[in-house]
Amino acid sequence: MTGDKVCSALILAAQDPGPGLAQAMEDLAASVREEVKMRQGIESDRQKVRTTVRTLTVITLGIVALGFTVPQVTGVYTTLMGQLVLALLAAGFVATLVWVRSYATRGRTARVLVPDPRSPVKTREQPDVQADSLGAW
Repeated sequence: MTGDKVCSALILAAQDPGPGLAQAMEDLAASVREEVKMRQGIESDRQKVRTTVRTLTVITLGIVALGFTVPQVTGVYTTLMGQLVLALLAAGFVATLVWVRSYATRGRTARVLVPDPRSPVKTREQPDVQADSLGAW
């Protein structure tokens, strides 16, 4: 995405040479610095969520393993109703992990200059105007 911004600024400067390219690149560099700073903060927050989920998962698996060694605790789950409740609890736990994972992962952003087939953002196909104008040099 940042490369697209730099390329588009350079393409515009090549098509319409004049003053302002240096200032545009300085502004872009400041914008990129701020974006990187924000992304690092967001990634730090996401890492905290990941660590918390890992810890809770390990604790839960430890409690389940401990439950297998103490039959008085797990005896409730030997009946049909107990099995249904256990399945419901396990499904709820997995659903919660999937839900929290959606907060801890980053979505993809759309490209500016070229369409990215991996991007969830679909764009209209446009003729390659830059290639035609640059080929006239």
